Amino acid sequence: MELESSSTLNRSKCDGIVTLKVMTSNIRSGMVAVIYQSLVPVMNKKLLLPALAILAVFGLCQRSVVAAPVTFNTGDIFVGFETTGATGTTINLLVDIGSNYSTPLTNTINLASDLSAKYGTNWFGSASVYYGVFGIIGTGTYGGAIASTPAGQTGLPNKSSGAAATMISDYSVLGSQYNTDKNNNQTLSNSVYQNTATENQGGTWSYYSPSTTPFATYNKSIETLVGSNLDLWSMSTVSSGTGTKIETITLSSAGLLEVVSVPEPGTYALLSMSAIALLIVARRRQSDSATA
Repeated sequence: MELESSSTLNRSKCDGIVTLKVMTSNIRSGMVAVIYQSLVPVMNKKLLLPALAILAVFGLCQRSVVAAPVTFNTGDIFVGFETTGATGTTINLLVDIGSNYSTPLTNTINLASDLSAKYGTNWFGSASVYYGVFGIIGTGTYGGAIASTPAGQTGLPNKSSGAAATMISDYSVLGSQYNTDKNNNQTLSNSVYQNTATENQGGTWSYYSPSTTPFATYNKSIETLVGSNLDLWSMSTVSSGTGTKIETITLSSAGLLEVVSVPEPGTYALLSMSAIALLIVARRRQSDSATA
């Protein structure tokens, strides 16, 4: 499960099953390993193969997505990167995650090679690479913005209605420059890069100071260090610190940008019941063999 794009979507046939993200799949993999090790010594092939087939459902039924830099359209949401470190100081990375603003990030995007190419192989451990999310999804009083905050931060980023025009203008210029950079082949695997030293300053992520007063409207940072989580908020009706939290995302040391999700109880329940049933059958067979 690796990459995402709003324009190229390759879904598996498992849309009806809860998608487990990498953070939770680690737990799932551990459970499968324990069950496997418990069953192998006491089960013959006729019973083991169906058991593994049941468990495989949880490993295979995830959405598979393919990503590449896409053309910016009004309404798209950006994930932006900048650094204060020695490597890549003048470089911004922009990832267009599309306009599905009800759940802006529905699958995993692999940015490992892009981040390594521009911020060095130690980009995660450098404690100098920041990322944030911003986009405009409507034309309401407050611009219909999507904005991130460091996860758990007290208070949302505020903006006034008088700043909406500036915010919309800034966002449009950023999107236009993104398309220009893409057309100039400033593309990586899943992002577009910008050089803040040579390009139109008004069209770069850093120009809008996402670490201080981003997009001339917010009084708090929309960025956090990679490795820390971001809360995403729908700011379509915000004026004084109210809004709707959409989700929380993270960027792992492996370069995976994804939703921090917790599986529904039913998912673990189904897996647990399957495992228990198989263990009962296996023990009965073992008992029958011992008394035979």
